[in-house]
Amino acid sequence: MKILHVCDKQINNRAYKEGYCIGEKGIEQEVICTMEGDPTFMYVFDEITISTPEMYLENILESDADVILFHDRPEPSAKIVERLKKYNDKRPIVYECYDLWYYLGKKEDTFNQNEWYMLAESDLVVHMGYLNQNRSHELYDYRTPEIIVPSLTPRFLIPERAKHHIGGIVYEGGVSSHNTTDPNEVITRRFRDLHDAYWGFRNKGIYMDIYGAGHRAVDYPTMEGLFFNELLHRLTQYDWGFLGNTKELSLLQVAGPCKIWEYSMAGLPIIAMNMDDVVDQTNKGGIIKCHSVDEAVEIMQSVDREALAKESFETCRYLDDEIGVLIDACRKLV
Repeated sequence: MKILHVCDKQINNRAYKEGYCIGEKGIEQEVICTMEGDPTFMYVFDEITISTPEMYLENILESDADVILFHDRPEPSAKIVERLKKYNDKRPIVYECYDLWYYLGKKEDTFNQNEWYMLAESDLVVHMGYLNQNRSHELYDYRTPEIIVPSLTPRFLIPERAKHHIGGIVYEGGVSSHNTTDPNEVITRRFRDLHDAYWGFRNKGIYMDIYGAGHRAVDYPTMEGLFFNELLHRLTQYDWGFLGNTKELSLLQVAGPCKIWEYSMAGLPIIAMNMDDVVDQTNKGGIIKCHSVDEAVEIMQSVDREALAKESFETCRYLDDEIGVLIDACRKLV
């Protein structure tokens, strides 16, 4: 069996991690994307095609892969799958639906035609958690077979605790991918409560740092251009991982499970503010659930941080143990 990974623009971390674990099982893999990827991870694929948007479909049709796995947004993916069907391409389509809420436009009742098409017309849907799976069925009528593969990390990437210790709290960014400081800008207002939490910890003498792959946002200090394994090593320098959502920005609930596992694998206990449902779906320990900075600080000062960190790490799981679910499902499709 040969798997073709289709990634809009750059290859995301999910595709890299899955590619590594799938390759370790001896399965041949190809990736098609439109931008150069992370050079520290590109080796996991047997074939790499950097395509132009105009040649995207032709490159997919020319691939001799048995299964086509779409990793990215439903907008470009739906159009490609529709054209593949017109060309009578019979290969199974697997759709990883881990950004469902984000592409609903952050509104609970927004119907996204492309999302529905990918859910309904694919041969298999892969969810990152029960939360997104349940929400997708509330919004869309489809009968596609589904599996759940949590957002885990291969064992070889798990870093040792850093000797250089910063302490304090770290938030693994992603929300920092805008550079506006205009208080009237809508996207800035959407981050208001996360911004307030950041300064709430600072004002109480607890240092908090925010890392992301984007630009400086509001007053967040960010580290630009970190590769995934470098980010994991950076996380080990802190004492706590922060998970907080904004009331108007549900994409953070989508990204939450990814951050939970990465904090755990860096050996960090987790402070989860107003993220109870996201935390509950992961079924893991080492997490403080709270609803304000004051509550978080009070709990942090009263718990055994080292014991909580140990619990966090010991309850994390590894993608190498879970990848068989995806591989077996692909083999059945073939």
